[in-house]
Amino acid sequence: MFSDIKLDKNTPVYIQIKDYIKSMILRGMLRQNQKLPSTRELSSILKISRNTVICAYEFLEEEGFIYMQKGKGAF
Repeated sequence: MFSDIKLDKNTPVYIQIKDYIKSMILRGMLRQNQKLPSTRELSSILKISRNTVICAYEFLEEEGFIYMQKGKGAF
């Protein structure tokens, strides 16, 4: 699912990830309460820093698109 994201050099990566996940939610490709990949898993898939994924998830949580449960992941 996340392997089709195309990262460009003009926009910060965390914003691209945030926008990608947000668009998947808005288009109904991710259902409510569906578990997202862990930060380690997504960083491995995209070959980027885990901190970048954490930053994207935090912005999505602030905007109300996802919620995080300590020890369980992001949904």
